[in-house]
Amino acid sequence: MLVEMSDERLFLEHYLSEQDVPCPGCGYNLRGLKGAECPECGQALRLNVGLVEPRLASFIMGLIGLVLGLGFHFILLGLTALVAMNGGFGGWHDLWPSLVGGLLALVGTPAWIIRRKEIQRANRATTWGLVALCWFITLGSVGWLVAIILS
Repeated sequence: MLVEMSDERLFLEHYLSEQDVPCPGCGYNLRGLKGAECPECGQALRLNVGLVEPRLASFIMGLIGLVLGLGFHFILLGLTALVAMNGGFGGWHDLWPSLVGGLLALVGTPAWIIRRKEIQRANRATTWGLVALCWFITLGSVGWLVAIILS
């Protein structure tokens, strides 16, 4: 069913005729609005249908996995660089896990954020498989680093 622009405006006006709704741009109360623009900030408005509880658990879990790896590895690399500048470190070859894990997390984090909608639309098995991959990047590289340190 095709809805014309004037119908959309009428739906919006009808909805706002008895509802206290803040403008998403500036917070101005839109109750009784005539038209489809906020009188305070001038931004165009539209009436939408939204999810009551969007499924964000998998997205957040994957993001946490990547960001933890990003933070851990780059803090470790930064501290190692500080120690090296003071002449107290000579084993850069032992840092491959942090370089690999840090770079994968550095590339993966923005990709995860940019592809959020695609990840959320995928079936649950695919989505949670990608979450497991995010955590594998972090935990695998940390495990690899620990194995090198302990050997």
